[in-house]
Amino acid sequence: MAAMMSMSSIMRRYVSSSSAAAAAASSSAIYAHREYQPPLLRLPNLGAMIANTWIASSDVMPTINPATEEVIADVTVGRAKEVNAAVEAANEAMKHDAPWRRMGGSGRSRLLSKLADLMEEHAEELAWIDVIDNGKPYGEAFIDGQLCQSVFRYCSGKAQNSHAQLVRPSGPLVTPDTVAYVEREPVGVVGAIAP
Repeated sequence: MAAMMSMSSIMRRYVSSSSAAAAAASSSAIYAHREYQPPLLRLPNLGAMIANTWIASSDVMPTINPATEEVIADVTVGRAKEVNAAVEAANEAMKHDAPWRRMGGSGRSRLLSKLADLMEEHAEELAWIDVIDNGKPYGEAFIDGQLCQSVFRYCSGKAQNSHAQLVRPSGPLVTPDTVAYVEREPVGVVGAIAP
């Protein structure tokens, strides 16, 4: 968070709160401003977070600020070893005696809400990091952050209201007295390739 906070204070010097148009301008337009000197932002590579532990790896990929071509971070590349460790950790988290599995809906809801609150608290810093990371216009990056917060708040509500339902099914073999018990459960570990 220290890197994010210092980034915010640096950017505030060049984009005043009274200049909403400048805040919504594209990063290339901001970099073109003659008074602006792009900050040197170098985020640490902590590794890959697996099973609540940072796992170091020498296999890294640079993340480059498209406006200045400066390396702002080296990101750990997840290869088979890291993917297998993550899948194993996720499977462990799905076991019946695991803390997340034992946690009730209200506990999960509270954690998801807290994450959304932290994202809201650091919205400006996160948006600027997004701008510097990929050249996205500030206004768009800020809105993306708000949308992400909304997703976590939605999931928070779903976690609190997840419960089984009794439904009346239909079909040729169903009698008027038939009811079905529907309970949604996690499908388990899935893998995804994200940009």
